[in-house]
Amino acid sequence: MAGFPISIKFLAPLGVVDATGGGIAMGRKHSEGGIPVYCACDKEGYFFQQICEIEGGEYVLNPYATFLYRDRIAEINSDSCEDHFLSYDEISDVSNILDIGYTKKVLVFPNAKVAIINHASTTKYLHELDDLNSKAKAEYFALKKKGMLPKF
Repeated sequence: MAGFPISIKFLAPLGVVDATGGGIAMGRKHSEGGIPVYCACDKEGYFFQQICEIEGGEYVLNPYATFLYRDRIAEINSDSCEDHFLSYDEISDVSNILDIGYTKKVLVFPNAKVAIINHASTTKYLHELDDLNSKAKAEYFALKKKGMLPKF
């Protein structure tokens, strides 16, 4: 999926949603064109490369949650669940909504170390995912301070 690097100047007119903090993506399904995801490919964040396409209803976990809870995330994402797309009413209490809607907006990350949970598993585990995502940064730095980060 990765293409040629593109300047942020060319992405900006489309509308850029910073997905660094994670959250639930709301927007087009794959069958409707999906949501393009770009990742910085230079340290300054001037150039981005498309790394994948996700669809509305999928949950993006921030890099801290992805690092700390990788085993649980793998369990959640491999669960065979009922196929259901969440509505805006069903996500009103989620801490972070990456709202793309039916626009040409794109999601961007500073790096590709994030986990993306399929929409069916997101539906079943939405509140657990949101909890993991919300507490991960503070937990990561507390463990780092104590020299207790897990090694992978």
